[in-house]
Amino acid sequence: KKVLKSKGLALAISFAFLMYMPLQRTNIFEFHSVSLAVTFLLCLFYFTYIKKYGWALLFLLLALLTKEQVGLTTTFFAGYLFFKKRRSDRKFALLVALISIAWFVLSIWWIMPHFRQSQHFALSYYDDFGDSPLQVFLGILTHPQKFAAYFLQPTVALYLFYLLAPLLFLPLLAPFILLIALPEFAINFLSNNFHMQNITLHYVAVIIPFVFIAAVFGL
Repeated sequence: KKVLKSKGLALAISFAFLMYMPLQRTNIFEFHSVSLAVTFLLCLFYFTYIKKYGWALLFLLLALLTKEQVGLTTTFFAGYLFFKKRRSDRKFALLVALISIAWFVLSIWWIMPHFRQSQHFALSYYDDFGDSPLQVFLGILTHPQKFAAYFLQPTVALYLFYLLAPLLFLPLLAPFILLIALPEFAINFLSNNFHMQNITLHYVAVIIPFVFIAAVFGL
C-alpha cells in the first residue's frame, strides 16, 4: 500500500500472495525451517523500507537461522541497499553484509562440519564444480561456460515461467529486486538434485519474497 498508493492494488497483491501455489506447496510439504524465511525476508525488506532498522535487524537474524545459505541472498540484499545511495541504507547495508557473510562462512565451514564430523551434506549436488565449499565457489568462478550451461537448460525457463506467470511477469519490471534472489536461483539451478528445480517443494521459499516485492515495484 505504501508503494502502490492504492488499497485495491495492495489487496490484489496480498490475495495473489496467499493464493500463490509455490507458497501453498511450501507450507504443505513436510516441515522445513526455511519455509519461515518467506515471512522473515518480507519483514526484513519492509522494515528497511520504512527505516526501522532495529526491527529489520531482528528479522535478518531470524531469516539467517532458517537455513545456512540464506546469508548469500541477504548479502545480495545488502548490495541492493548499498547501490540505492541512501546514506542510512548504506550503513545498514554494510552491517547486513557483514553479518550475512559471517553467518554463511561460520555455518558452512565450522558449525555444520563440526557437528556432522564431515563436510556439508549437499556438497555432492555440486560435484561438477568441486569437492569442497571453496572448490565449488572457485569452480563456478573459473568455469563460467559450465555455469551458463546450467542456466540455459529448458527446465530453467519453465521454472521461471511457473514462478512469474501468476503475477503477469510484473517482477521482470523490477529486475534489480528480483536479482536479490540470484544466489538461491543459482543454488537450485546448479544442483544435480532435480528436486531443487521443483517449485512445489520448499526449495523456492527464499525466492518467493523477492518475486512479490519485485511485482509490487514492477507494478
